[in-house]
Amino acid sequence: MTEPELVPWNPTRPGCGAGIRRGEGQFTPCDRDVRYAGTKTFPHTRATWRTYACDYHRDHLDNAHHITDEDLLDIAWRWCQLRAALAGQTYQPVEPIRRR
Repeated sequence: MTEPELVPWNPTRPGCGAGIRRGEGQFTPCDRDVRYAGTKTFPHTRATWRTYACDYHRDHLDNAHHITDEDLLDIAWRWCQLRAALAGQTYQPVEPIRRR
């Protein structure tokens, strides 16, 4: 398996965490359908996050697996929190599953 290309990653997103470049512009969130769940550890913060990916970005996850019912519940919760935050309402931020 080849190493996946380096892309910005937002592990708190309710969708695919990858950032993609459209043309010469800035990175925007990947809007492909989420198919996989897994974890991603960021060495500079020493934190491990539960995160999601589409078919195209699956290789960026550690321990990738097809999404489960539990993952779908977490994704729905994340969407609710994101909508609340964007509306200026009280919300719970997504937290890492482990800090070293």
